[in-house]
Amino acid sequence: MTRSDSESARWISGLVIIFIALFMAASVLFSYFCWEGDQSGLQLSTEERETLGVTPENMCGWLGARVGMWLVDQSFGLFGLLLPIIVLLLGVRVIRKRPLLVNHLALSLVLVMLLGSLTLGFAFGSKWSLCASTGWGGAFGIEVAKLLHGHIGGFGTVILLLGGWILTGVFINRNFINMVNDATTVLVDKGGQVVDLLRHRDEANEQLQETIEEETDDEPIAPKRVATKPAPRPVVEPAPEPQPEQQPEMRVSQPESRPTLQEAVKRELTEENPFEVVDLSQKKAEQRVVMGAGGLVELERPRVIKDGPFEEIDLSPRVETPPVEEPKPVVEVPTEGFELIEEPKQPAIQPAVQPAQQPATPAVESEGLVVVVREPKEEEAAKQVSELYDPTKDLLNYKKPPFALLEDYQSDSEVSEDEIFENKCKIEDTLKTFGIPIQKIKATVGPTVTLYEIVQAQGVKIAKIQGLEQDIAQSLKASGIRIIAPIPGKGTIGIEVPNRNKRIVSMYSAIRSKRFHETKAELPVVIGRTIQNENYVFDLAKMPHLLVAGSTGTGKSVGLNAIITSLLYRKHPSELKLVMIDPKMVEFSLYGKLERHFLAKMESEDKVIITDPMKAVYTLNSLCTEMESRLELLSQAGTRNIVEYNQKFTARRLNPEKGHRFLPYVVVVIDEFADLIMMAKEVERPVMRLAQKARAVGIHLIVATQRPDVKVITGGIKANFPARIAFRVIQMIDSRTILDRPGAEQLIGRGDMLFSLNGDVTRVQCALVETEEVERIVDHISKQQGYTSAYLLPDFVPEGGEGAMGSEEQDMAPKKYDSLFAEIARDAVMNGSISTSMIQRNYEVGFNRAGRIMMQLERAGIVGRAQGAKPRDVLFHDSPSLEAKLQELGLF
Repeated sequence: MTRSDSESARWISGLVIIFIALFMAASVLFSYFCWEGDQSGLQLSTEERETLGVTPENMCGWLGARVGMWLVDQSFGLFGLLLPIIVLLLGVRVIRKRPLLVNHLALSLVLVMLLGSLTLGFAFGSKWSLCASTGWGGAFGIEVAKLLHGHIGGFGTVILLLGGWILTGVFINRNFINMVNDATTVLVDKGGQVVDLLRHRDEANEQLQETIEEETDDEPIAPKRVATKPAPRPVVEPAPEPQPEQQPEMRVSQPESRPTLQEAVKRELTEENPFEVVDLSQKKAEQRVVMGAGGLVELERPRVIKDGPFEEIDLSPRVETPPVEEPKPVVEVPTEGFELIEEPKQPAIQPAVQPAQQPATPAVESEGLVVVVREPKEEEAAKQVSELYDPTKDLLNYKKPPFALLEDYQSDSEVSEDEIFENKCKIEDTLKTFGIPIQKIKATVGPTVTLYEIVQAQGVKIAKIQGLEQDIAQSLKASGIRIIAPIPGKGTIGIEVPNRNKRIVSMYSAIRSKRFHETKAELPVVIGRTIQNENYVFDLAKMPHLLVAGSTGTGKSVGLNAIITSLLYRKHPSELKLVMIDPKMVEFSLYGKLERHFLAKMESEDKVIITDPMKAVYTLNSLCTEMESRLELLSQAGTRNIVEYNQKFTARRLNPEKGHRFLPYVVVVIDEFADLIMMAKEVERPVMRLAQKARAVGIHLIVATQRPDVKVITGGIKANFPARIAFRVIQMIDSRTILDRPGAEQLIGRGDMLFSLNGDVTRVQCALVETEEVERIVDHISKQQGYTSAYLLPDFVPEGGEGAMGSEEQDMAPKKYDSLFAEIARDAVMNGSISTSMIQRNYEVGFNRAGRIMMQLERAGIVGRAQGAKPRDVLFHDSPSLEAKLQELGLF
């Protein structure tokens, strides 16, 4: 049979199946409305119907009435209509030359048909039937429901049906699980808010009750006595009871809620039990008491001197002994914390003898009394752990942004099996046309592209397949494909083909991912999703700097917002500070509200978002000063990086009085680096210094540009930026400038990017975060309690000392003005415009000197304030008025 004959047979078979399905569907639909009369006629024979003149009401005749009775009454009831639809899909697949195996859609319809019939049969049975003689669920649904009800009962049947519908929903729609999780999250959040409200109300009531009790309680609360069982005592002659006027005075210096040793001794003596001592100390200290007959020692409150892992207890004894000479009995008190024995009088204080296996502890002996206090090591360790410095306690009530602030962009567009099969066939046919046989081909579907991995036959060179890139793109009718030959770590060749319907990767799904929350990274960032549909998470602290490049409109700004959003969701304001440089003045303006939480600036600056190129240079040099200061602190502490330093500081092993402090991470985000370096060439020097040395002290750079030129991305910058992100570019040379390899010119835009780290390239679809989402996150943070100001960086003084940045009075002095000041002022009035870059070009001076002259012109009132990258306004419009001003300044 020829190819044309097989095509004709295929079309004929497919059309026959489609027509049969349409007839079945029409029969079922008409059966819904005329089943009573038709079924009465079907019970008669053909001769009887002809004799009685009975005609079918079903528009498809008696055959249609019988088909409707089979599919509706005797089968699946109302859901019997789905069976003709399944047959219709079978005919379509035959015509389109698709595999006849059970596909996802057909199997989903079968599950819905079975579960729907069973549900209606269980719910209604044979009652209220309007479309079938048996009932809404048909004979199948009613009989199976009765069978289940007899075995597992009504409640068990409900659970089974509910579980079946949930599993069917998961099978049909992969986003069904996300919908259930979202609903559960909303319920849990609402319940948590109610619980928090009740808990706060109970705490407020308890505090109010305590305040009332404190105000109404006039007498101190008596210390709680701990009852102990007295030990058997030897028969001794008790000492005479002292007279009331001779009672020793007791001085209590400890809190009333914790009775002292003197109070315990006095209480026992007054109860005529002079030799039994009750241990009421809340500490499990080991003490030894030696007491003479009737002797009583009064101790001041111990003074605790911390030194190392132990505490030295300084006791000040005062002894009052009644003038009664009695023999000194030896009594052992079987309490846990005290030991009572008799010792002879000593004229001087001697240290108590401790067991050899225990460290020596302070002891006091006076008039037959020795007190030894020993602190256990366990409590010391617990105290040291509890005394760790926590930098987040400055903003203890700070709450990180919730997930609900982000949008969950649900996308129904998925790559169908038909599209994958069609692309496989086209790739295989194209390669066979050029004499390249394929042994195996496998598809991995991603959000934007699908990766087809092929294994060529033995003896086929990889370069031959690479040369067919344009031919494969032509056969696939794709906007651009990328060939990875070979795939690193695999023995296959990859062909990345853009999907017809691209899915949106939301920042909501990326932030909520398990991989992002379980990572132990210091600066975790989730940027998007790979071809394998895995969230791509990296640690900015290990990069250590990031270079981002791409043409206008390819998703570069969205990528920067995704990075910043990731950091805001994971870090506390005390752990992270951001320095934002935005020459365009519109990209980072939304983050200005975070000044008292996450932003850093120089002490002399008013704005936290740097837009002026000259101020950007000053800020970067200020960061260099901060870097040197941090390196000095690390050197003094004997640490190599910021993690070790902060661990020592939080463990209170570094003295703040010596300049040590907790060091937050500082992330510098620079947008439009090409424009910045064009306006101020001096910006490259501090960027290079920070890129080379700032990693160890927690200062990291994110540099973005839309013009990946070799004059902008120099060899020095590329050497210190091993992590690079390339969005779509126009030319291959631009891709080589960013990634040192081609590929970025074949991206499709809209967030499609290549992430290169130490030479390994990964294709990622960037997560989408809109401006409205950023606004909600910023508003949530800015409404909370923050610091009094932004994180202050040291001021940078340019070359020339304080005179260049001094006060107005210093600038007004004639000796402080530059030698070119008058000439540049006249030139500005003559041309009507002036800028720092114009001074550099026209007078061949450096940036620092040009900046100083511009500052002098501004403070003298000749030019206006800076307006970003625009030239400054000239406030004098004629030469006579300018000459008068220069004469006033003493520069005529």
